[in-house]
Amino acid sequence: MIRGLLLALILGLLPVAAAAQTATLRAGEHRGFTRLVLTLPAPSNWRFGRTPDGYELRFEGASPRLDLSAVFDRIPRDRLMSVWSDPATGALRLGLRCACHGVAFAARPAVVVIDLRDGPPPPGSGFERAIDAPDGPALPPLNARATPRPRARPRDFAPPAASPPAYDWLATPALTPPPVPAPVAPMLPDAAAADLRAAIVDQIARAASSGIVDPAVRIARPAAPPVGGDAAATADAGAAAPVMDTGPGLIATPEGSSPAPTAGDGRDCVPDARLAFLASPDRGAGPVWDALPPEPDDIDAAAALRLAEAFLARGFGAEATAIAAAFDLPDADRALIAALAAAVDDTPAPAASPLAGMQTCDGDAALWALLTMAPPTPGAPVAGTAVQRTILALPPALRATVGPRAAERLLAAGQDSAARAVRDAVARATDDPAAVGLVDAGLALREGARERAEAGLRTLSDTSGEAGARALAQLADSMVDRGAVPDEATALALAAAERTARGTAAGIEIARALARTAAARGDFAEAFAVAAGAGGDAAGAVWAILAARGGDEAVIRHAVGDGPQPALPIGTRRAVADRLLDLGLADTAAVWLLPPAAPVPPPEDAIRLARSALLRGDARDALRVLAGAADAEAAALRAAARDRLGDAAGAAEAWLAAGQPDRAARTAWRARDWALAAAIGADHAGALPEAAGDLIAAVAPPPAGSGAAPGDVAGQPGLQAPAAAAPVTLAGAAERLAEAERLRGRIDELFAAFPAP
Repeated sequence: MIRGLLLALILGLLPVAAAAQTATLRAGEHRGFTRLVLTLPAPSNWRFGRTPDGYELRFEGASPRLDLSAVFDRIPRDRLMSVWSDPATGALRLGLRCACHGVAFAARPAVVVIDLRDGPPPPGSGFERAIDAPDGPALPPLNARATPRPRARPRDFAPPAASPPAYDWLATPALTPPPVPAPVAPMLPDAAAADLRAAIVDQIARAASSGIVDPAVRIARPAAPPVGGDAAATADAGAAAPVMDTGPGLIATPEGSSPAPTAGDGRDCVPDARLAFLASPDRGAGPVWDALPPEPDDIDAAAALRLAEAFLARGFGAEATAIAAAFDLPDADRALIAALAAAVDDTPAPAASPLAGMQTCDGDAALWALLTMAPPTPGAPVAGTAVQRTILALPPALRATVGPRAAERLLAAGQDSAARAVRDAVARATDDPAAVGLVDAGLALREGARERAEAGLRTLSDTSGEAGARALAQLADSMVDRGAVPDEATALALAAAERTARGTAAGIEIARALARTAAARGDFAEAFAVAAGAGGDAAGAVWAILAARGGDEAVIRHAVGDGPQPALPIGTRRAVADRLLDLGLADTAAVWLLPPAAPVPPPEDAIRLARSALLRGDARDALRVLAGAADAEAAALRAAARDRLGDAAGAAEAWLAAGQPDRAARTAWRARDWALAAAIGADHAGALPEAAGDLIAAVAPPPAGSGAAPGDVAGQPGLQAPAAAAPVTLAGAAERLAEAERLRGRIDELFAAFPAP
């Protein structure tokens, strides 16, 4: 019996183990692209590249089982036509039917995101190379030709005939070896040879898992060209790791190195070797002039590049940019120096930054890209582990300069653990409490300790410099978020700090806080003026406060006077539209909503558009936009619309669907539909005047099949109708006509005494 119980337990756990090894693919539709999110059971190395009919995501090692059942639940087949797991390799195959391109990046270690974006791929995208030839030329862009899932047997993924044959380490040699002299020692027996071969295969597998060898049939990338035309400078800047010639089928690199990763748009990430000078202790210490040659006449492009890098390693971005501009450096080096200078000095990055989009790289480029990009939003893909690793390798002075901003941006992206690790690394590099004060406040806010966060910000705001001004801005933001109104002293201090920091990245943050402070104090004209100069989402923040806390006069002045703002988030536009509807401004509210061209708007907009239509008196338009909406609020609006159209039965039915039977009964009473009012039931008779209930009970017969006696109206005791009809005679008919006249008079008197609700 015990053996049977153990067997049942093991069989019961099998589905759980299988589910744990399943990767789930989900999809969502967005404006301009379709997003696929693959959640892996565990972190895995993968490659993404082109196939003749679309793209393929190939895994290194064992491929997980793919759950593709929910892919098309929320997306059409406009871009992605088919998706399947390749039966030969276990790879994820995507068949496309659009003129679009794909990019892939790791949102988290075990989450792969694939975007299918409209239009041709960007120049140099590594994702356009064939999955079986990642170093070959890019394939032609996809067109709109339909590419259904192949029904034939799986394709053969052998390398092209022109490629050199790969050595199969697992196969037993079939060729007879050439004759050799008799060995001194006896040859290994077959069993020993098999064990030796297995040991070699095991060692190669271990090396492949560590990135030392890459068991793929492809040509190694050529070495990077010398920086500034000088081979010595290339070695000084850190050339790419050399590739060992191991023969066909294997590419080996020194232990500790790894293949070059790619950014979110398919471009190769800036290699760590090119950025190693920022973490080199000898480049960040000593006089900067040590980077120059002994003779001034020997200063060439390579020497100028080393001098610019020396300035960057010491935290002087503007000086490095000036050196790069004064000498004839290659365009690629000058662009990289400018981007790194913006990261070090916290200034706006150049428009064509070579670091753009590389915050997802698993290398040093992730940190510098994070510092030059716009502040991330929660959930934005950022390689937090790579950022943390790069910060730890920086010299203490440079770590204290860029570390606090990196921690704040990691915190904004929702990576609290990485932000806390970077914060601790900065604290070990400097004794200045202001360096980590803003990060501590941000962590406290994320933990819900608002009082502790505001206390720390208030203390830090008393200090001078940029950190004090930013602490004041964040303190004001926290007060506005909890519904408080910053005092006049705080507003004046913010205005002074904004004038001092204008034109810098910190100035934008301070200006946004100043605009929100003015809005919270009710000065919306000043708030919009400040927001216009701040840029970014400052104007949207002011509109959100206006919709939530602004007076009616301010809402009318700006929402009607300034007109709709299509660039605002839809949530803010809906909040403004709600205020306009409450004020009875139906037409302006409808324009603010900016409904899409689809015949059926989203449920949130349908409710608001229906309210707008009813305010305009257009009941038919209200019913049109409510098509498909099934909640109680939609049913109530539908009832009001049908009531205005004179459809009492439809209105009463809609009131019942809205959960308001009393309104349904009053609607039937107002329409003089006595039978409908009686059918609503005795439980809601209290919604009608008492005399109306008696009248309905007197004239309405019991419902068919109710089982009630002819004299028991709707099963209500005490409301008796005549037990039986008298024979029809001329005198009886005249009497009934007279009774009908008297009954009509009673009804008129009843309506006069009890007006319709």
